[in-house]
Amino acid sequence: MVQPEDYRVNLYPSSHKLLNIPCEDNSHQEKRRISIEDFGGLRQETRCKLQYLFVLEPPSTGKKVQFTRLSPAQAFFELANNDHWGLALLPHSEELFTTFKKLSENITVYRLRYPRINKSFTSIRKAMVHLSKLPLKEAPALLEYTT
Repeated sequence: MVQPEDYRVNLYPSSHKLLNIPCEDNSHQEKRRISIEDFGGLRQETRCKLQYLFVLEPPSTGKKVQFTRLSPAQAFFELANNDHWGLALLPHSEELFTTFKKLSENITVYRLRYPRINKSFTSIRKAMVHLSKLPLKEAPALLEYTT
């Protein structure tokens, strides 16, 4: 289960422009904290079951948005590698190891790769909405959309 906490996103001013979110001062390259409602997001007020996690890959050079499903073993290592303290604490914490193991066995983790252009966001949202409507056992191994 996921417990809602902080309803914000940190974005660079250049990302504000891509998402059409007003940003008063573009002269600094520091991240700005914004509420998810500022760009059309909705707050989840109650606990909910986590179905998918997406691991962001370096940008692709083509026009495809690509979601590649990871095996539980691959997911375990991606989760540990992308957790703030994962790699440092994993050898010393059986509890953290167990948490990553359970998580990687009970949710679907996708590697997400897309070209960093404004048109990509529509395709990414379309794919995520498509995935959210599927039972977990029917999650495709590969989803591709062209921007």
